[in-house]
This record gives sequence, C-alpha cells and structure tokens, in this order.
Amino acid sequence: MSYLAAPHGTLDTALGLLGLPATFQGERVMTSLTGDWEGVQKEPDASGCGCAFLEIVWYKFRVPQSSSPLAVIVDSCSMDECAAAAHDCHEHATCSDTLLSFTCACNLGFRGDGVDCTVSRPSTVVAQGYQHSLIVDDHGDLFAFGSNEDGELGLKHKGGNVETPTRVPGVRDVVDACGGGGQNVGDRDDVHFSVVLIDNGTVFSFGSNFVGEVGRGAGEASGNGDEWRPQAVEGLQGERVLGVACGGGHSAAWTENGSLFMWGRGGNGQLGQGDREDRWRASRVNESGLEGEKVVGAALGLYHTLVWYLSGKAFSWGYNRFGQLGNGNSGEEEMETLPVELAIPGGAKGFRRQLQAPRTLLF
Repeated sequence: MSYLAAPHGTLDTALGLLGLPATFQGERVMTSLTGDWEGVQKEPDASGCGCAFLEIVWYKFRVPQSSSPLAVIVDSCSMDECAAAAHDCHEHATCSDTLLSFTCACNLGFRGDGVDCTVSRPSTVVAQGYQHSLIVDDHGDLFAFGSNEDGELGLKHKGGNVETPTRVPGVRDVVDACGGGGQNVGDRDDVHFSVVLIDNGTVFSFGSNFVGEVGRGAGEASGNGDEWRPQAVEGLQGERVLGVACGGGHSAAWTENGSLFMWGRGGNGQLGQGDREDRWRASRVNESGLEGEKVVGAALGLYHTLVWYLSGKAFSWGYNRFGQLGNGNSGEEEMETLPVELAIPGGAKGFRRQLQAPRTLLF
C-alpha cells in the first residue's frame, strides 16, 4: 500500500501528480479533523486554510498495472454554512451541515426539496360532521353536502338539505377540514358546524355558534346570519396552523411551533384548561405538564379530546363516563379538565377521528 498526500489541494491536483485523468474513479472515504485509515494517520495543519474547519478527504485507488492500492489524501477546508447562514434553505426548512456542504429538509407539515417548501396537501380530504359531510379536492376547493340546518355547509344561507356535493364559495386552497356537532351540546338539542384550514395557515369556520363552536366571539345563535359565511376564527392571528379537528361542540387547531389551541363547549373539561368554561375564541392550552411537547395531531369526540405529540406521547381530557379517556376510570361524574398522559404499549402512532360517539379509535 502506498500513499500520496496533497495538502490543501484538490482531487484533480492529486490525480495530476499521479498522471491519472481527472475522471479516474476511486473509493472515497471521508473523516473530519484527523484521518485514520488502515493505520495511516495525518494530523491536519489548519494554518493558511482560511476557513473555520479543516477536513480530510480520503480517496482509495487501485492503479492499473499495480498489485497494491494507492490512497490519495486530500485536505480541504469547510465551513458550517448553516451556522453562518450561508445557505439557501427555505424559512420552513431545517439546514443540516455536512462534511463539505449542507442539506435542506422541509419541516413537519411542509413538503418540497428544502429550498422550496409549501404546506403539505393531501390529494383529497374527507370529513364528516353530525349530519353533514365535507370533501376537499386536489385543487383545494371545498365541497359540502347534507343538512344545512345551521349554515354548516358554508353556502351563505341556512335550512334544508343539500343532496349532492356543492362547492363552498369564497373558500380556496383548503388543506384540512372537519365537521362537528351533536345532540345535547350545552343548552341546545343539537349543533352543527364546520372548520377549515387554508394553506396559508388561516382557519375559517361556519355554522351554529351556541357554545362558541365556531370561535368567533360571544353572540346570538346562527340566526344572526354571520356564521353562515366562512370567516376567520378569532384568537389565532399570527399563528401558522397545520391541522384542525372538530368535536361535538368544541374544536382544536395545532400550529407549526407545536402549540394547541381550543375553543367551544367546555362543560365537561374537554378544552383542557383546568375548568369547565366555554371559550368563544381560540385559547392556547397552557398546561405546564406539556411544556416542551409539540402537538402533531388531535382527535375530538362528543365531549372529550385526545392529542398526540411529536415525542410519541398521547394525552386525553374531558368526559369519561364510558372510560373513553383511557385512564383506568369511568363513571357518570368522571371527567378530567387537564391533560392526562395515556399509557399506550409501544407508544402512540396516530389518531383516527371518531366524531359524535363516546369512544375513540387509536392506531
């Protein structure tokens, strides 16, 4: 085995010294700061390198007409482009330094090559409410059908049934949607509402607003007409929302930074705020036990809530008459007003939404 060192040079320089063409192929082995390959060591000398870090790149060649392979050691300088902000990664991407360059990867909830990242959009979104359904096509257009008793279809009027999917006007670029409602929510026999997420992170809602379920402030029932038209949920200004979920009379939204916001009916502790009060605007869930956790998904039942975190942990809160919180208890008066961690063998992998029923499905 023989070796050739080309300090602070390039592979082309080393190949030139060997009399080999620049296209000559070899096995490349890389180490940082100090080389140690097949017993050969070389301490780098950073003097005159002119950059923050010195790296050594090793190339191994089997030269024609020679029984012994030849190793070429090439010193090269490299900087941490990520730390120096000398990269072109998108604002919603993470830069990772590599030996001689860097890589960009879009953050959770975004897709692309890392240089260009957009909000992830599934080809089709389907959602069901209490007595209505929603579909989002691959163009981001929203279609609604079913009962329109409280204007939950967003068609600028209320009443009657819509028996075929009908495009909701004024709502474009939808990336997520949910339908909510149920019987005996608050002081009313039933409620009906919808929540949709636009690709710029804005959340819109429409339908009944008897217990704050559309998150647009305290007001009269949907008869005032304001809730029939899709309008922005209050309390989420400045937040980039990645997903939404609807329950019997409450709703949830989670953001790019992992925060959870909830609004609507809170009579069974389903808002996770430590009380049983309704919230008429989106309010952040600030339970201290969840500090450092990033919400990545939620599922809402008629009177309870389940949330999944990036760490793999799952928490539940709200009404627990049938044991739907999974905490080992059940009973007519059982409820939790603060998040309680679930003990799931193997950890939680995700949620499937199950509305209008006092049970929950996990997979």
